[in-house]
Amino acid sequence: MLNCNQPVIQITATNNGPAGSYDYSWSASNGGNIVNGANGLNPEVDAEGDYTLIAINTLTGCSDTAAVSVSLEAGTPVPVILPADTINCTNPSITLDGTLSSSGPAFSYASTAGPGGNILRHPAPIRL
Repeated sequence: MLNCNQPVIQITATNNGPAGSYDYSWSASNGGNIVNGANGLNPEVDAEGDYTLIAINTLTGCSDTAAVSVSLEAGTPVPVILPADTINCTNPSITLDGTLSSSGPAFSYASTAGPGGNILRHPAPIRL
């Protein structure tokens, strides 16, 4: 299960099929993301979602699939910033909207500016 201390996990699959040579291919859906190993039995993933493995026996052409769902541990914050307007000469500042982020008394958020950025006003910390 994904959480703050384990942001990447490995899915472990085994092949119990007949002896032979196999090709493996993982796909992700419903928000899933494969970080590494999409063509092996044990991919690394960093997002909750559904993951499907297709195994093809290269000698016979036979194939089979298996699926697994990965979820976030309860209490893991999910920050979401909605797309913002573009900063330009007529619009020199924008407001970032994080209202779709995890909310409740257990969550608080703080903002920082990256290189060249500037936070004009910000109540600290943000509680959603």
